Amino acid sequence: MSLPNPLPELENGPLPYAEALRLGEFDSYRIVPDEDDFSAITADSDENSYISVTQSVVDYQYENGRRYHSYREGEYVLPNDEKEQNRLDLFHHVFRMLLGGDLFTAPVADRLRAPLGPGMRRPRVLDLGTGTGIWAIDVADEFPNAEVIANDLSPIQPQNVPVNVRFEVDDIESLWPRSRLFDFVHCRTLGGAVSNWNALYKQVYDNLVPGGWFEVTELRMRMDSDKDIDWEKTTIQYLTRLFIQALHSIGKQAEVAHLHRGWMVQAGFINVTERLERIPSSPWPKDKKLKELGYYHMHNLVDAMDSYGLAPLTRILGMERVEAEVLIAAAREEIRNRKNHYYSVVHHVFGQKPYNTSSSPTSSGSSSCSSFSFYSS
Repeated sequence: MSLPNPLPELENGPLPYAEALRLGEFDSYRIVPDEDDFSAITADSDENSYISVTQSVVDYQYENGRRYHSYREGEYVLPNDEKEQNRLDLFHHVFRMLLGGDLFTAPVADRLRAPLGPGMRRPRVLDLGTGTGIWAIDVADEFPNAEVIANDLSPIQPQNVPVNVRFEVDDIESLWPRSRLFDFVHCRTLGGAVSNWNALYKQVYDNLVPGGWFEVTELRMRMDSDKDIDWEKTTIQYLTRLFIQALHSIGKQAEVAHLHRGWMVQAGFINVTERLERIPSSPWPKDKKLKELGYYHMHNLVDAMDSYGLAPLTRILGMERVEAEVLIAAAREEIRNRKNHYYSVVHHVFGQKPYNTSSSPTSSGSSSCSSFSFYSS
């Protein structure tokens, strides 16, 4: 097999655009590791104990023992089978734990919760690339006055849902109908799924009501650690570089978390705010809540190695399946190794469409500084 040469470089250490990662606050909130054995939660099992809430799909293809969407075939490299649906639902649980039970960070809760008076329309929410639809369902449950629309390439969402949520099979990069405007647009972990982010930002901007909000949540692809890791000797670093290269070769940008704030400002949004958080990648912290968060995220990452790795490595880079599985297995062991103190960095970015929309969508807008926080008790 011929691998791309040179492989894309991944920067070690804090990214230069995130000032908060370079400030003293970063060290002042260091996660304290647990040096004792974990009695309540173990990191040894690869079995998933969570339950899928989705129904069978109608369009699919099989590859490497996994099921993938067939609508707009090849646009999205992750599978859509039950195993992946379980992982997506677990990942949703990780995000809710991270946000203390909240579903988003943008200041839109009051708007979605406001009582409806005579002649008032329901506030509209759009979830892009909804996956199993669990985020949209939770929003519909928590804000019954809101009308929630969610779309995805795969029709894998459940049928028994709140009356105020509707699912659509659609490609978010296709031209959107202008028949409806939204008060809040949300997307999460779409890195590697979008070919033209600037065009998507423009469509979101054009389809928001004046004063509406857009929120993007994305994880950095590369792993981080509070230890002095020689990343060039790790399988997880090598696998990440291969994934980024594979997606780049088909016109997809995988490592985008650090770019969203700039894209949002460039698109004309104002009040742009970025919030950075850290998720332990295994139950290595001493803090009980962080330990639990790390346990769930570890299971998410262990399954994600297979989801993110198989199609890019075999279909795009031409690697033999056995070779790909060996790499994935080695990366999983690194994730499970609590001594590595691995963690993922999450970027929450949200911004508002100006009430006065006469300004150009490419204006500089306004942006607040990044903040860096940690899930804590």
